[in-house]
Amino acid sequence: MQFTVDASALLEALKRVSLRSRMHSFVQLQVQDGKLTLCTCTEPPSLWSTRETSSVRVRLEFTEALVIAEEGHYAVQYQALVKLLKNTDGLVTLRQEEQILIVEHLGDLKRQTPIAGTSDFPGEVAGLEEGATYTKKEIHWGNCPTCGSRERQEHLDLYRIVARTTQQARLERECFVSMFNRVKWAVGSRDEQRGQALTGVHLSIKGGEILLQACNRTCIAQCREPLPDTRDWEHGVLIPAKQLKHVLKLFPPQEGELSLEAVFEQYQRIKRDEEEVSDAPLLRAKAIRFLAGAMQITISLLNEEGFPKGLERFFSRTDETRVVCATAHLLTACETVARVAQVYRHAFWLRVNEAGMSIETKHELTPKLALHQVSVLSRTGQAVSVAASPWQLPRMLRGIDAPLVEIAFGGPEDPIVLTSTAGACRYAIAAAKVAE
Repeated sequence: MQFTVDASALLEALKRVSLRSRMHSFVQLQVQDGKLTLCTCTEPPSLWSTRETSSVRVRLEFTEALVIAEEGHYAVQYQALVKLLKNTDGLVTLRQEEQILIVEHLGDLKRQTPIAGTSDFPGEVAGLEEGATYTKKEIHWGNCPTCGSRERQEHLDLYRIVARTTQQARLERECFVSMFNRVKWAVGSRDEQRGQALTGVHLSIKGGEILLQACNRTCIAQCREPLPDTRDWEHGVLIPAKQLKHVLKLFPPQEGELSLEAVFEQYQRIKRDEEEVSDAPLLRAKAIRFLAGAMQITISLLNEEGFPKGLERFFSRTDETRVVCATAHLLTACETVARVAQVYRHAFWLRVNEAGMSIETKHELTPKLALHQVSVLSRTGQAVSVAASPWQLPRMLRGIDAPLVEIAFGGPEDPIVLTSTAGACRYAIAAAKVAE
């Protein structure tokens, strides 16, 4: 492998493929068909790791001021190459010699700098091809066939990839970024019962709309936008939110449109401990690709099974009382009362009556309540009084960019639902179960 390129242009391209979290220490350089492809990825999980870890892979095609003398590919230390290019101007020639990469500066004073490299670079995130096989060790507790006592059992299973399918969509980058920003506050932390499912954002396309959902133990966030002329996705996907947040920043604002491609694998277990079995094929979402211009980013997906199903039911139990008010005014009221509630770790109360709506909480230093009255533009239904979290409700309101918001209440223990009057997003928060 040997090619000549402008040092500053190559440096800017390397910065574009930088991953902030768990980045592999090497970057792969590939010169082929008149272009240079840069590839970075996250560190592969440890052999001893039991936690599900999402992987990210970034590819950027580069042709600016590029002259190829010999095609090939090689991986070199990322930080060493970046540091060298920062102190270099003009054209440089990069060539592979055995296990190192020689960077030769073509200025008045010719100099050569070696950088350590490797031919061992992690493979594609998307996984194996059709017909490929792989083994997996399964460990579980079972009963001993002889004495019936509990024992640890290990099995070595052989699987085959039966088929690979994809689902595609195209949408504006700014639209997708805006949708993510309006639901990311609801992303949960690692849950013992659901694995890492609550740390993801669920994406689905149906009925000419794209829907993003996130939830934690007490809140649900949904945001939908029209997506005409797009086929429905048969299956939704669960994207790790932390990786998605960083990936969206890698695409420059001038990239107007994003292409999405979800990759699915149909796999089948064919052997257990060298004995043939005939299990039915199963389907799993493997990865999602984001493409814009010369850049392609692939993220491995989380297991969708742990993500709660039927979230729509939480939005259908609030039909007794509805109020509409200015989003900014309600946010100011919530933040003001929440400061007192958070200090003394109290819930705060939303009370709707003939006079309008008020937000209040107990104050430890005085017998009075911390109270803020909210102007209501319209109200339907009965008077109601519901307790809510002073931490979550302000975060929900910050995600609504419409001037007006509708708040719907059911009974005292039913969820509180906030809906943007623009109709793009809605949030549900569980009522706090506390005594007045």
